[in-house]
Amino acid sequence: MSFMQYDQESAEKAESSGITETGAYIGLMSTAMGTANTGTKYVEFTLKSEAGSANWMKVYYEKADGTELSGKNIINAIMGLLRLNAITIGHSVDSANTPFEFIPEFQDKPIGLVLQKVLYTKNDGGDGYKFDIKFPFSAKTRVTLKEALANSPAEAVDKALMTLKDKDERGQNNSQGNQGGFSGGGQAQDLASYDQMGGGF
Repeated sequence: MSFMQYDQESAEKAESSGITETGAYIGLMSTAMGTANTGTKYVEFTLKSEAGSANWMKVYYEKADGTELSGKNIINAIMGLLRLNAITIGHSVDSANTPFEFIPEFQDKPIGLVLQKVLYTKNDGGDGYKFDIKFPFSAKTRVTLKEALANSPAEAVDKALMTLKDKDERGQNNSQGNQGGFSGGGQAQDLASYDQMGGGF
């Protein structure tokens, strides 16, 4: 027996009880894999923090033709911060018994994310907002991966927040969201050096 049909307008109202502002947040993440109508692949992140949740944050990492996008840097940086040499694709079903793919190694792991609020125009002409992940940082020590590898103090997050403002994309065509326009924030390209640090963040 069917209980409910999906209502996107209702789903978007859930934002009101979650994260609502540009900033740095620490919480537990979960993921879902997806593919846009254009064939571009993405990972959709959810972050549950003390300030509330940020949902449906898409990080586009590969075009349909295999071209890598800068969103891959974000995924790699998270891997580096969690000390993961590889990630896999898991399979599960949601509450409606709909199958989906996710990254098991990221599930319910603590992470810090610098989020930028993006204002956009909804299909009905009203205003809405979403969040872009600018870069991740350690939930424990607040360092980015680049800072950790360089044994530098945790300064990047605070510096970014000094200048990071909301982005206004209202009136533009945002049906596919931001496909690759991410700042990255450090790449997991030297895990050997990271391991020599002995952890601690």
